[in-house]
Amino acid sequence: MVRQDRNTSPLLIEHENLDDKIYSRLKRMIADGQLAPGQRILQEKLARDMGVSRTPLVNALKRLAQERLVEWVSRRGIYVKRFSMREMAQLFEVREGLEPIAARLAATRITPTEVREFKKLFDGFSKKPSAAEVRRYLTCDRHFHWRLVELTENPHLAAAMESVNMMISA
Repeated sequence: MVRQDRNTSPLLIEHENLDDKIYSRLKRMIADGQLAPGQRILQEKLARDMGVSRTPLVNALKRLAQERLVEWVSRRGIYVKRFSMREMAQLFEVREGLEPIAARLAATRITPTEVREFKKLFDGFSKKPSAAEVRRYLTCDRHFHWRLVELTENPHLAAAMESVNMMISA
């Protein structure tokens, strides 16, 4: 009789935490602008729209508050964090400090093919871009910076950069 390893069973069901799913969805909604800076988060409505109870939603919101992406205002509610100009400048200072580390580490690991792909990302942009072209450029720019961090193979640097970049894009 052949014993099948538990980790390779085709019937193995991966456990997915509902709090994590809601957290990821909310984070994406903030990054995509579906939940805008300063917008009040109505827990009951959001829970109903997502088809979940309030408990996992509140747990996800608490995680987002720890990351400074939402803020709980006493007796007023929960809001998507709106960063001041000073806070944004401070975030860019942190990013400015972390990116050279990422570039230095990535430079030791990048392949010639990846260098060519990086160069191609920004081909074809005009000197007077349309609004759609600016959006496309920003998407390419985000991809470039994130791929640079991925090349470092450093999960701690990636976590720090993700946090800063999320706050910048929020």
